[in-house]
Amino acid sequence: MAWWSVIACSLLVLVSPTSSVVFFGNANMSVTKTLASALELLQAGARGEAHERLLALARIAPQNADVHTALGALAQMDGYADRAIASYTTAASLCGPTEALHGNLGLAHYARQDYRASVEHLRAAIALNPTRLPHHAHMLGLALHFLRDDAAAKVVYVAAVAHAPHDAAVHFDYGVTLQALGDVEQAGDAYNRAIALNPAMGSAWLNMASLHLQYGEVSKALYGFEKTLGLSLSIDLWLCATTNYAVALELDGQPLAATKFLKRAHAVLQLQGATTSTLYLNVCEHQIRTWRAIAFWKDYELVWTRFLEMTWQHEIQVGGVSSMMPFTSLLLPLAPETKRKIAESITRPHGPTEKRLWRPVSLAGARRLHVGYLSYDFNNHPTAHLMEGLFRCHNASSVEVSMLSYGKDDNSSYRRLFPSLVEHFVDLVSAGTHAAASLIRDAHVDILIDAQGHTLGQRHDIVAQQPAPIIISYLVFPGTLGAPYVDYLLADAHVAPPEHAHHFVEKLLIVPHSYQVNYFASPVPFSETRRTGRFVFANYNKIDKLEPRVFGVWMQILRRVPASDLWLLAPTSTKSEQLTMRHVRMEAAVYGIPPSRIRFLPRVTKAAHLARQADADLFLDTFVYGAHSTATDAMWGHLPVLTLAGDSFTSRVGISLAANANSLELVVHSAKEFADVAVYLANHRSVLAALRKSVALGQATAPLFDTAGFTRSLEAMYRLAYELHACNISRRHIVLGV
Repeated sequence: MAWWSVIACSLLVLVSPTSSVVFFGNANMSVTKTLASALELLQAGARGEAHERLLALARIAPQNADVHTALGALAQMDGYADRAIASYTTAASLCGPTEALHGNLGLAHYARQDYRASVEHLRAAIALNPTRLPHHAHMLGLALHFLRDDAAAKVVYVAAVAHAPHDAAVHFDYGVTLQALGDVEQAGDAYNRAIALNPAMGSAWLNMASLHLQYGEVSKALYGFEKTLGLSLSIDLWLCATTNYAVALELDGQPLAATKFLKRAHAVLQLQGATTSTLYLNVCEHQIRTWRAIAFWKDYELVWTRFLEMTWQHEIQVGGVSSMMPFTSLLLPLAPETKRKIAESITRPHGPTEKRLWRPVSLAGARRLHVGYLSYDFNNHPTAHLMEGLFRCHNASSVEVSMLSYGKDDNSSYRRLFPSLVEHFVDLVSAGTHAAASLIRDAHVDILIDAQGHTLGQRHDIVAQQPAPIIISYLVFPGTLGAPYVDYLLADAHVAPPEHAHHFVEKLLIVPHSYQVNYFASPVPFSETRRTGRFVFANYNKIDKLEPRVFGVWMQILRRVPASDLWLLAPTSTKSEQLTMRHVRMEAAVYGIPPSRIRFLPRVTKAAHLARQADADLFLDTFVYGAHSTATDAMWGHLPVLTLAGDSFTSRVGISLAANANSLELVVHSAKEFADVAVYLANHRSVLAALRKSVALGQATAPLFDTAGFTRSLEAMYRLAYELHACNISRRHIVLGV
């Protein structure tokens, strides 16, 4: 999910019942006079006396529809929607359904959150008098939005905006619908119009800032949240703004400031007694993520287990959406079944529970298989680094390749290169959900590869539209997406052995070697000559992959090898790097390891990073979420990787990489064995040198680095999956032989 999980819902402004409820005029004169006096009392604010007079009229003239309509209007003004509906229904039975009564019933049902009934009555009102569409359009759009029919809502909002061009609430609610449709630029325009009409409209400022946050424009998001928090806000709006502001601060590398605002939100929610609310649990999610990013592990296990318990009890078990995000679950030592349940709860609101039916189209003749790769990360990102070779090696005579990018153009060499590597490079940044899905569908993509999953920037709403006959999750999210409409997960027998198949909603496509494609443009020179002196252990993962258990094992290793150091990669944010490094060194001090033995290497170019791999002696893998591209970088640079085999996809990637790089000797099966092997190799450098040489000399033939061979296997797997579809055979696990 997303870093923006607390984006403000549409805090919607209802059309005032005093101006929307319509009365009749077909009663006899005496009743009419009495009714008129009751309405005068109502206008003067004497609601109680007006109510008594109307009740008396109902007893005297029970067949008068005007009286029942007035009683309904009064009940609606006082917030008694059920009474209003009863009175309006009685009136309709007396005088027949009219546009006015249907309109009033639409308002009343909306107040009861019975949006389906609201839509039915509002549409009936419009059918009886089409000229009244603009009058009813705003309320109809709101009801359709809450029914998740935003495509229909968008149509009626056009009329609503035309009818009330100076109503900020109409523009805001239109923006909410556009945002739900993924029409980001149009949504931003609508929010900006609302702000121009009402500069104090906090909900519009909040949603505009949240849009910027969603698309990585952190500085603009911070400005918007600060403007929001400077306005007079309802408590709910303040909580949303405060939490989102904290998320933006964390992304901006200001974790201490983020924590301060998250604590404020928690304190208010605790005072409200809302400690099991979705918003409270969302704050927990963001707080845990912020702490992980800076290696703040106080009461680590207690905090995340309590959060999981609350999420499980108050959200997942009752059919709700998990506040613990799927990617967060991958970083925690959870049972694979739990991770699956979390993913399923997240994808459930996105789309249907069943697959769209497609008419099978054969690949007979000269027709090529059209494969589309959908991602946010086709720029200077590890995903692009890994997949570059895949795009270079695809066989254009049999496979038509489209790159479908909804990420920002970062002007990197990767982004400039990629359009030249494929037949079609399609920029979907500005395309809404339905427009993007239509583009994919109209291009006749046979297989859509979701190379994003539940990671930052994801647009799972596009995938949920099922714009291709076959959808495959690949590479970026190492776990189940939890979506019944995603057909397959590409894996291998190490990361997803047969006994783990039930961990995944998808069927498995098992390739013969490692599932992870790799690409390195040139070899790193190998030298048998090694420096002497202190032994260097290394791990170049992001800091958030570290956790107390693995760090404790690393520190035990350092204690057992006194003449050794640990090299880590400097945090990505320069604003918080000193704080993060201080936390790591403080944790090391608990084990008696002085700060001088923990060194943070600066971030450098890809080529420079590969060249310095051999400066270290042994890469120590993380336990819960193991190294992926970081490990293959190490192996390509002749740095051996020691890995612990776990029980989930993320903790078994190291096995897959080692098995296909001639280094299975460095796969262990317990934390004790991990420490013992690391210490042994540090004390027997000749053994480590032999392992290092074996891996280096075997690079030319190692399946892990055979990008062309991997691509051939992948294309064969794609063809098998498509042939099942073309033969109208239900999806099933597919294992491709060597």
